[in-house]
Amino acid sequence: MRILIVDDDNSARLILRKALENQGHHVLEASCAPQALELADRGNVDMIMSDWVMPDMDGLQFCQAIRQRDISNYIYFVMITAKTEQEAKILALNSGVDDILTKPIDQTELEARLVVAERIIAMQEQLRQKSGELSNLTTVLEMANRRVSELFRGLPIACVTISSDGLVMEFNKAAEGLFQVQGHEVWMQPLWEVIVNRKHKKYAKELAWSAVAGEGGFEQMDWSYPLKDGRKLHLLISTFPLKSSQGEVVGAAIAMVDITTQKEMEEQVTEQLMFANELSMSLEIKNRELEELSRRMELLASTDGLTGLYNFRIFKQQLNECMEQARVHGTPLSIILTDVDKFKSFNDEFGHLVGDEVLRKVASVMRTKADQTDSVFLARYGGEEFVMIAPGYGEAEVAAFAEEVRAAVEAEHWPWRQVTSSFGTATFEPSLELDTDFIERADNALYAAKEGGRNRVEVFEQLNQARAA
Repeated sequence: MRILIVDDDNSARLILRKALENQGHHVLEASCAPQALELADRGNVDMIMSDWVMPDMDGLQFCQAIRQRDISNYIYFVMITAKTEQEAKILALNSGVDDILTKPIDQTELEARLVVAERIIAMQEQLRQKSGELSNLTTVLEMANRRVSELFRGLPIACVTISSDGLVMEFNKAAEGLFQVQGHEVWMQPLWEVIVNRKHKKYAKELAWSAVAGEGGFEQMDWSYPLKDGRKLHLLISTFPLKSSQGEVVGAAIAMVDITTQKEMEEQVTEQLMFANELSMSLEIKNRELEELSRRMELLASTDGLTGLYNFRIFKQQLNECMEQARVHGTPLSIILTDVDKFKSFNDEFGHLVGDEVLRKVASVMRTKADQTDSVFLARYGGEEFVMIAPGYGEAEVAAFAEEVRAAVEAEHWPWRQVTSSFGTATFEPSLELDTDFIERADNALYAAKEGGRNRVEVFEQLNQARAA
């Protein structure tokens, strides 16, 4: 981590600096809060460890100043103090402090606190990234909803949507003209307060409840009750229940066609009914389009566009779940990292389009081998690299499986030139807390495979034993 020490005592800073550097952290120093604020504003600080008592600005004021600043990353703030009173600790935590270390600092406790801090900082970064992804998804969905809303708004016949308790949610332009009210004036009002006079509210309530209770498709009925302004129109009303993705009715769409002057003309009435049915189909199509859009977005968020394999983000999620299962149940777990040999030179010789085809074909070969197992998870790691998670596979089993995959890639027919891959495997140990440490072991083995002549499998544990010997 990048840690900023703030203390006006040079000796105290020196002691703390050495302790932190011994633990592998990058340390910055400031002798006062104003100097520390300048360093923090540059955005290269993960944690601040500040003394409480300082000139110009004490530790609490300094922490509050940090929290008020527009800094892109979250800075973990640790207060160092000789104060032991409970009230002082509560005051510090309420002021934005994340943790408190009491002087003199115990080295073991310091190391433990830093481990906790690293986890929290990592979680903050993950939350920030997830927030960005969610924001992008929300923007796309908002655009889709806006298009549907504009379509609804511009429909040539009066259409109203209501909630499950009969409150008006949407009122299109045609409905405004029919009932001679503005949509914003009737929003969230009961339907029966909007369309009929006081005497006939009962019938409007029946209409609302009938629309919401419908099982599916359009229900049609004639409507000839006086409107709120006294006009008596003859309306042909169609209703359609609106359902959530779980199938629960959340409201209804109501289409109203004025057939007052056409009532006696059967042909025109038939045309209006056909048009209403077309509208129902249009609404259903739009709902299906939204569902398909949602499905595609979910697929895009989890798969690699070139190979169709799971992407790096899904791989990381799956790996962490498998590591937790292996840690809790003590079951074997291994990973395989593989790299297409001399892929850059292949691209240079045949072009990127052929290179893409090679990656797709390699992915297909590996998918075939993975599908022959009960548990192997395959994903694209990035570039020309692929990764496999093998729950239940120990050191020997994963090496044998990796060799099968290597041989399958080599044996495949390649119309351009021979294509091979190098493989590195690693097997999980409970001491591995971070997924990056686990991946690094497989990466080291992959590096050894490429250094050893490529088109081969190297096992991290065997390499490690050889180095130790």
